[in-house]
Amino acid sequence: MKKKVFLLFVIASIACSANELKMEMDSSITKDSLKLVKKVAKYYTNGMLEGEEIITFFYENNLISKIESKIDDKFTGNVEVKYENGKIKEMIEYIKPLNSVNEISILRVYNYDKDLIVNAIESNGQRKVQKVYSYNDLKQIVKCQITEAGKTVAEEIYLYDKKGNLSERKYKGASSNHKTFYKAYDDKYNSFALLYSEAYLKIISSGKNNLVYSYNNEGENEKYDYEYNSENYPIKITMRKNNEIKTITTIQYE
Repeated sequence: MKKKVFLLFVIASIACSANELKMEMDSSITKDSLKLVKKVAKYYTNGMLEGEEIITFFYENNLISKIESKIDDKFTGNVEVKYENGKIKEMIEYIKPLNSVNEISILRVYNYDKDLIVNAIESNGQRKVQKVYSYNDLKQIVKCQITEAGKTVAEEIYLYDKKGNLSERKYKGASSNHKTFYKAYDDKYNSFALLYSEAYLKIISSGKNNLVYSYNNEGENEKYDYEYNSENYPIKITMRKNNEIKTITTIQYE
């Protein structure tokens, strides 16, 4: 009986590995042929539509080069992405708040050790903040230390489940502590993987699958419902916070 059980386990493991390999190959093929071009997010408060944001994605040489945002048809900002040796090196974000004539610019510079981002420096002309990332043997981020003017102002600790998905994030700042628990994911592809490199996805805590449910130590929870296209990428996301619909996002590909 033990031999039979062991054999079944081996067969199941091989089948699982083959399926995961097929999904990785399918994802790689899809990533080369599919582009994320637009997201339209509708925002709700107490069941009433409050506004609509349109995010448009632009490419050069098959790499994301600019992300533009409009709210209620008014320009609110964009992000320009610059590369070095095929890796994301800089992001320049221009923000124009609604009802304001002033524009804010933020520069983010990313530094690498081989294929991992080890620190990011963010500056806006007045402040400079550095984020230093630490990884485990699986190349998962386990800590982000945030410093300003040479002093540590905050840090984040990351924990993962057996599938490699983020399961818990602990934030410790000068005046607040915060924990968020990520409890469920789907088995479909995350659209952000079509935009960014694996190195960048790590620092924004974006996995290969889509988050379904999370909650924090302040009693708040978020639930995500998805509709997918034939390539298993989301085309519609409904986000509920404490059981109230907050956003409905539609996603367009080409």
